[in-house]
Amino acid sequence: MIGRLSRSTSIGDWTRTAPELSSECRLWRAVISQAISDAYLDDPKNKRNVIDWIDTEDFVSVCDHASVNPDFMKKKFKEILSMKPAIARFEGRKVKEVIDKY
Repeated sequence: MIGRLSRSTSIGDWTRTAPELSSECRLWRAVISQAISDAYLDDPKNKRNVIDWIDTEDFVSVCDHASVNPDFMKKKFKEILSMKPAIARFEGRKVKEVIDKY
């Protein structure tokens, strides 16, 4: 939950607290958000790219730049990738909303 005065971006254990998100942080969160879309949309090539990407150091770096816990995010990606399309889309949109808002 975000407090009006504190501008805390802490959501459970998967994002860090920061007084204000930098433009760079928002950019890297947009990269993660796009990858989430790629994970639940119907393009098999994009899904394969996401599957390959989440097990790399590049993924960890992107999560670090986005102030997102890479272990938790990897878990969310794997859940989304294993779900049926309609459920994956619903769950993916929920995760994207949290990343984009906080």
